Amino acid sequence: MKLFGIDIPLPDPGTPAGMIAAGAGGAAAVAGAAMLAMAAFGDDEMAPVELAGKWEVAYHDRILGRVTGRATVDEGEGGAEVVLTHPKTKEEYTLRSTRFARDGDTLTVTLEGQWPGAEGYVEPALGEEKAVGSGSPYEWSGPEKITLAHGDSEETFKVLKDEPVGTHKVELELYIGEEALTGSWKQWANATTGRDADAGGRIADFRFAGDGTGRAYQTGTETWYRPRPVIHIVTPTADQLSIVEYLGARYPYPWDAKGGAVK
Repeated sequence: MKLFGIDIPLPDPGTPAGMIAAGAGGAAAVAGAAMLAMAAFGDDEMAPVELAGKWEVAYHDRILGRVTGRATVDEGEGGAEVVLTHPKTKEEYTLRSTRFARDGDTLTVTLEGQWPGAEGYVEPALGEEKAVGSGSPYEWSGPEKITLAHGDSEETFKVLKDEPVGTHKVELELYIGEEALTGSWKQWANATTGRDADAGGRIADFRFAGDGTGRAYQTGTETWYRPRPVIHIVTPTADQLSIVEYLGARYPYPWDAKGGAVK
């Protein structure tokens, strides 16, 4: 007999011993073999974490602090909609996924749409301070290469120009755990202002891409977790019998000793 592709020997019912083994003991043996066969697949393959449904969302923003919201993953896990709440103005922002891909225990999502941001904030200048207008950062207008010389030594460097960045787009990379989805977000940013093309977007850790393009981005932590039910009040609708040690049985409020409602 094969079970989940595993050969399981069965007793021969034509012999006395086989007839006995084919009874309750044989059934137990088959059940045990089935459990071993199922265990061979592992928990991840037997019961992968379902992503469809509702999630609570929280991410870190260096200027706004903790930003929260809610997400709804489509049936079939083909996409998601996220609604974020500005922690100061309480205004809601809706984003929709343009990419939603699951690969093993990693989920990558690209969200597009407006989100809460500290509009008008500009990252401190890394070098000489210059006035930067919103959405129009200054650009290097000199040669593509510069040479620095000191005594008999000199070194030539290539000047990396910042590439154009989009607006209202953020990339998520989340680890799929049993209790939550945890990971980080990334938003491409102007290398001078640290913001997107509209001088907005998320702010956390400012970094250069380091890929030879001169690009930069903001990144921070993000967590998705299932909503937790909260019981605010309980109202008895039937006799609630309570046993109190040493005192016997009693009917607490709103029921009297006869089991009727207290007026």
